[in-house]
Amino acid sequence: MSGRLLAMSTTVVLVGALAGCGSTSGTASSSPSVSDAGTTITITAADFMFTPATVDLAAGKAVTFKFVNTGAAEHSLTVGDSDITEAEPGETKTGTYTPTASGQIQFFCKYHKTSKSMVGSFNVTGAASGASAPASSPPSSSEANPYPY
Repeated sequence: MSGRLLAMSTTVVLVGALAGCGSTSGTASSSPSVSDAGTTITITAADFMFTPATVDLAAGKAVTFKFVNTGAAEHSLTVGDSDITEAEPGETKTGTYTPTASGQIQFFCKYHKTSKSMVGSFNVTGAASGASAPASSPPSSSEANPYPY
């Protein structure tokens, strides 16, 4: 009887040890997060509006835009004098933009801004690295890349 009890005890210990090994393998590495891969935001252009029309961004943080044109006309995603990207009907393109200061920044379609009021806004919060420095001063290397690893 004692041999049988010893064999059962050994089996329980081995099963427990093997189960413990299997349960830790899933926690050894974490899933990628938005901060690991960067930020990507999808903006869809249709005749003649953007969806979403308002996007929240952080100053100093680069954002990749996936720009999807579902309309029948060519559209652009433009800020000031700079195109982030533009797409023909049915195309999807990407472009990157980094807001440098907080506040509301208008984005628009350069082809339909005036004629169709095709505009949206970026609500930018926070301050970019080095934002307190005078505008004429370039950021130091530590301000340009606060995570140098």
